[in-house]
Amino acid sequence: MKKLALLFVVAFIVGFVAAPAMAAGNSNIDHLYLNEKDPNTWEVVEEGAWGKMKYNLAGPTFDFVFNGHGLEPDEDYQLIYYPDKTLLPSNIEPWPREDIMCLGSAALANEWGDVYIEASVNTGNLPNPDDPVFDINTGAKIWLVLSGDVDCGDDPQMFGWNPTEYLFESNLITFVETDDGVADGGDNGKVTICHIPPGNPDNAHTITISIDALSAHDTHGDTVGACGAAVGAVGGGGDDDDDDDDDEDGKKKKKKKKK
Repeated sequence: MKKLALLFVVAFIVGFVAAPAMAAGNSNIDHLYLNEKDPNTWEVVEEGAWGKMKYNLAGPTFDFVFNGHGLEPDEDYQLIYYPDKTLLPSNIEPWPREDIMCLGSAALANEWGDVYIEASVNTGNLPNPDDPVFDINTGAKIWLVLSGDVDCGDDPQMFGWNPTEYLFESNLITFVETDDGVADGGDNGKVTICHIPPGNPDNAHTITISIDALSAHDTHGDTVGACGAAVGAVGGGGDDDDDDDDDEDGKKKKKKKKK
């Protein structure tokens, strides 16, 4: 009887300790690090400014919270989606860029160089496969730029270029616009992806999974959308093809920049 009581107590303690770990986390949430980079080499600046974005992988709106550190105090900053294009049509000038997307409102860095931006934005899919001029990347580039270098009015555009004052993506991200959890005509909480079995890419096939399982498919190289019409890489991974030797975790020590 004493042994049974002891086993019960041990099981209760183990269950109590393990329960929070099992419940922790939300796989529809991902994180993106932004870093100060040297525009001559596109390498991350050691001890430079940095920031972290927490965002949802799918939903009716692109919801995010961003915290930046080590920025220029009392300077206004703006988060943008910057698409890379191949050949621009005649109605889109190479500069200023008239195809950026502003994410939320501009925010002022405080005296310590910290900035906070939170917003819910109707972005559609990121990157947007329905855009008449396709983003050549498999994911979206998110930048933090000086608000004075962009116009976030009715026709957003980027007309300034001060890269030493910006934070650039450590990797690309994707977002799937859903209608109350419904994606691609699937059941509630489902999304369609092109599943690429590890070591057997020739067997790629379309499957429908729970939105909560999106991040788990990131390591497989799976893409959002049906095979042959995929939106982009699942989750926050991927190279941005700009030869800037992206950092794996993106996290850098914060250091206030001097004027």
